[in-house]
Amino acid sequence: MKIMKTLGLVFLVVVLMAISFVVGVGLTAKFILSPVGGKEAVKIEVKKGESSGSVATRLEKTGVIRSSLLFRLILKLTGKEDKIKPGTYYVNPSQTMLEIVYQLEKGSDDIQVRLVTIPEGLTIKQIAELLEKKEIISSKDFLTAVKEKKFMIEGKEIPNLEGYLLPETYDFPPSFKAEDIIKRMLKQFEETALVEYNENRDQIPVKLSLYQVLTLASMVEREAQIPEERPKIAAVYYNRMKQKMKMECDATIQYALGKQKEVLLYSDLEIDSPYNTYKHEGLPPTPIANPGIASIKAVMHPADVDYLYYVRNDVKNDGSHAFASSFQGHQENINKYQK
Repeated sequence: MKIMKTLGLVFLVVVLMAISFVVGVGLTAKFILSPVGGKEAVKIEVKKGESSGSVATRLEKTGVIRSSLLFRLILKLTGKEDKIKPGTYYVNPSQTMLEIVYQLEKGSDDIQVRLVTIPEGLTIKQIAELLEKKEIISSKDFLTAVKEKKFMIEGKEIPNLEGYLLPETYDFPPSFKAEDIIKRMLKQFEETALVEYNENRDQIPVKLSLYQVLTLASMVEREAQIPEERPKIAAVYYNRMKQKMKMECDATIQYALGKQKEVLLYSDLEIDSPYNTYKHEGLPPTPIANPGIASIKAVMHPADVDYLYYVRNDVKNDGSHAFASSFQGHQENINKYQK
């Protein structure tokens, strides 16, 4: 009987050890093959002659890896302990520890960083096409990340990224994936546009949410061709809101049509779309483009004018507009400035 109990105990211990081994291997594999996560890429400087242990410790302290001990073990097992190259690296949240090891062996990102300027007023689709043209990332990968990945601003998930991808000149390391590019752009948005909104939202003429501000700013962005006119155009839309007038913004019609037309026809204004601001009151349901910080500031600081209308000045033909406070004045401007 005692022998049976002893054998049973030994069997139980063996089973528990086997389970512990399997669990341990599973957790280790998860640590190695799963991204650490995080909000943004981390810049790491590896000095000449720096030991792999020192690098591993720094990576753990900055949150790039979960365990410096495990990282050193991976270096040893892959034979790359003495193959880390000095330089500047951008380690992004979507990378696994194994990918970081190979990145450090491959060499620095600093001379390979790619610059790209995202112009104001592009849609997400146009940004994707630009990034592909500049050989940053494929349009398909970018649009897939936009559609399938979750992104946050102030701890809240963004349901629609249109309007949040702030136009700017960016430097994207070759290790960046679509998700990392989007996170870098959102970080720029948080540091500029979000700060602007939070500091001035109580001063704008009509109470608007952040999303509504971006929507209005996208309209201003697409309508204004002269920088100094942005605050005036923003004021026109605020004044129309206060008088419960329709926005009647041509740029929203262009968005509804899905193509750019130099001259809109009266038939275009009849399009059945929630973006048709000639038919529907208030702002369109979403931003129609990604506005730059200047247009966002114009919406947060509109001109102190009573204008309700504006029309393109074809006489000057420089992208400027003629503004009016009444329909009669608007008609006079049309007769005077439109060809």
